[in-house]
Amino acid sequence: MNGAKFLLSTAVACSLATTALADWTVEDDWSFLSFVSTKKQHVAEKHVIQGVTGNLSEDGSIEVKIDLRTHTSGVDIRDGRMADILFNVAATPEAVFVGEVNMDEVSVLTVGQSIPVLVEGDLTIGEMDNFVDFEVLATRVSEDRVVVTTVEPVIVDSVDYALDGRIESLRQLAKLDVISLSVPVYFNLSFSR
Repeated sequence: MNGAKFLLSTAVACSLATTALADWTVEDDWSFLSFVSTKKQHVAEKHVIQGVTGNLSEDGSIEVKIDLRTHTSGVDIRDGRMADILFNVAATPEAVFVGEVNMDEVSVLTVGQSIPVLVEGDLTIGEMDNFVDFEVLATRVSEDRVVVTTVEPVIVDSVDYALDGRIESLRQLAKLDVISLSVPVYFNLSFSR
């Protein structure tokens, strides 16, 4: 099983520690993704995406959608340029992660318990689809809710998603010497049923 698929899948499965199975849904009010970009070699800038939705089915299949239109960095001109040039939200407004969860591995998780889980899967940004893997910490916070967070950042390389040319366009537009091509990504996802 791929790393990212397994991560998100296992995170959701951790929330299924009750006897009855039901579909689990990402709680968008409590879920987000963030990353840090670097420009001028030493200037780090934080970015947040609040629009995260998704679900986990009884059969263990999981899909998480990241609404790139909800990206914010706190600087309006940067946000507009990233939406239009980097993410091209008019054509591809979402990034998508698809995976499977091994329900047996996490079904024993009880309220208050946490478990590290390796996740593998396919992440699609724009027209490019790549395998990703990472470790998450899944915590059962109630019978009907599990929270999944990254244990360490997931490094996303723009070259893998054919975004490096778009980053170069941003660099030229902002008249910068350098913008990093890779970013560390973190997330917090809350699943409920």
